[in-house]
Amino acid sequence: MLILGGALVINMKAWYMRAVNELEITDLNMPDRPTGTQVFVKNISFCICNGSDPGIFNGNAGYSFPMIYGHEACGIIEAVGENVTGFKIGDRISWWCTIGTFAEYMLVDVNEVAMFVVPENLNDIYSSVIELAIASSRALMPFITGDNKLKDEYINKTLTILGLGPSGLIALQFAKYLGFKTVYGWDLYDMRRNLALKLGIDSAADPSAKDFKEAISAQTESDIALDMMDDDILPGCNTFNNLIGTIKNYGIIVAYGHPEHGRIFKSDMFQGKNLTMISPENNLDNIRRCGKLVMQGIKDGIIKIEPLVTHKCKFSQVKEMFFAMLKNPENYIKIVFDI
Repeated sequence: MLILGGALVINMKAWYMRAVNELEITDLNMPDRPTGTQVFVKNISFCICNGSDPGIFNGNAGYSFPMIYGHEACGIIEAVGENVTGFKIGDRISWWCTIGTFAEYMLVDVNEVAMFVVPENLNDIYSSVIELAIASSRALMPFITGDNKLKDEYINKTLTILGLGPSGLIALQFAKYLGFKTVYGWDLYDMRRNLALKLGIDSAADPSAKDFKEAISAQTESDIALDMMDDDILPGCNTFNNLIGTIKNYGIIVAYGHPEHGRIFKSDMFQGKNLTMISPENNLDNIRRCGKLVMQGIKDGIIKIEPLVTHKCKFSQVKEMFFAMLKNPENYIKIVFDI
C-alpha cells in the first residue's frame, strides 16, 4: 500500500491472468513504496501487443502465471527509490519492457528496462505506443553506429519488411529516417498496406494475391529483410520462402516476429544464398542509446504514432477488444486503453 496525496491507497484495478487463457479484471493490492532504482508509476494508458500478447495468453513457455497482463504502457512517476537517477516525480514515461502494465499502478526498476520521457507533443492516449516504437526499432539497431547513425554500408540500400502490422509500420518509418533508400513491404491486409503507403513505403504487396510473384519479381533484391510476421497462415507456409528468394546473396534477415508455431522455411534456399539470420538488439545499453534517436524521430513527427491507433477504448474493454482482434486481425492495428 502507498500514501498518495495524504490518502492511504490499498487496492487497484488490474487485468489478471490466474492461468493460461484466463483473463479477468480484479482488485489487487497496491505495489509497495519504491526502493533502490525503482519508480512507482501511475499508468495513464496502455495497449495490446498484437504480436506477443496472444502467445502469452495461450501459455508461452517464457512466462509464468498468475500475472498481471500486458507490457505496453505510459505512466506518470509518482514516487522514486533512493537510487534513481535520470528520472523524477512527475515525468511522463514509457519503457521497454516489463510485464504487468494492464493495471492502475506498478513498480518499474529503471535499471532493468530502457525508459524514456515521452515527448510533450504526444497525447497521453497515444503515448503507450512508444513501447512498441522502441521494441520494433530494435530490428534495425544492429545496423546503427555508436554515434547513432546508419552504418555506411547500408546507406541507400534496400530493405524488405515481412509483416506490416504495428511493428512493421514503425520499422518502415525508422528505416526511412535512418537512410535506407528503398523499403518494400508485404502484408495480407488492405488496411495495413494502405497505411504503409501513406507512411512512405515504396511498395506494399499482398502475398496472397495471384500476381504476387510477378509483382515482387520487378523489385530490386534486398540487402536486409525484417521478419516482423506472426504465424504464416497461407497454405504451405510459402511467405518466408518467397522472402528468401528476394534477398541478395550474403544478405541478412532479422528474426523479430513472434510465430507461436515457429517459422517454417526451406533450409536449402537459405543456405544456397549464404544468408545470415540475426536477432534484434537486446542489449539494454544499446537500446537506451539508439532509443534516443527513435524518440527524436517521434518528437520531430518523422516517426508517426497517431496513424497506428485504430481503436481508443476504456479500461473495462480489454477482454472484449482482445478477442475481437484475435477474431478479425485485419480490422485492427493498435488498440489503446485510457485509464
